[in-house]
Amino acid sequence: MVKKQKSQKRKINSDDKTLAIVTHIISLFVNLFAPLIILIVTKSEYVKKHARRALNWQISLLIYFIFCFIAIVALFFLSAVSMYFLIFLGIFFLIVFALGILDFVFCIIGAVKAGDEEIWSYPLAIPFLRD
Repeated sequence: MVKKQKSQKRKINSDDKTLAIVTHIISLFVNLFAPLIILIVTKSEYVKKHARRALNWQISLLIYFIFCFIAIVALFFLSAVSMYFLIFLGIFFLIVFALGILDFVFCIIGAVKAGDEEIWSYPLAIPFLRD
């Protein structure tokens, strides 16, 4: 007879769980500095994983914003040549707006997953820091 093994999920300390939640929420306001500080200061590997995921997303988001800003500036000057560039200019403004909304939504999802003791990867994050 084969015994069924219970999946043993490691119990996370409530302070670590709270800090993991705070890591995602505070990154909405302080961007990449909060997860970076938490990554450096904390000793908990669980919190470090969340901080790495949040930091990857914030660095990726910064890169996306810089790319959009460069494109907007270039398209602004090119719109003097042709009015068709205004359409692309509007598209990049919509992308910047969508990135702001995605930042809010992803950080909230990350915080909820941290509350459920899950490690969540941000969908559009470039994995600069690995676990």
